[in-house]
Amino acid sequence: NKVYQYRISLDYGERTYFIHKAVIRTYDTGKVISDEVNDGLAHPYGTMSPMQYIVDYIYAVEHGNKNP
Repeated sequence: NKVYQYRISLDYGERTYFIHKAVIRTYDTGKVISDEVNDGLAHPYGTMSPMQYIVDYIYAVEHGNKNP
């Protein structure tokens, strides 16, 4: 019964992501359970990681691939 919301920046070339803000809310009421700001660090992601697939999808859509 939780919704996780993240505001992140992705660096496709460096294979890193940076979390600006993370909020956890209850799904049914929208009440904020946790509200955190970044730790100031860019986090690397590896090949074949779930984040890699997300970044590849976003990158493809941003560069005109309608069906990545």
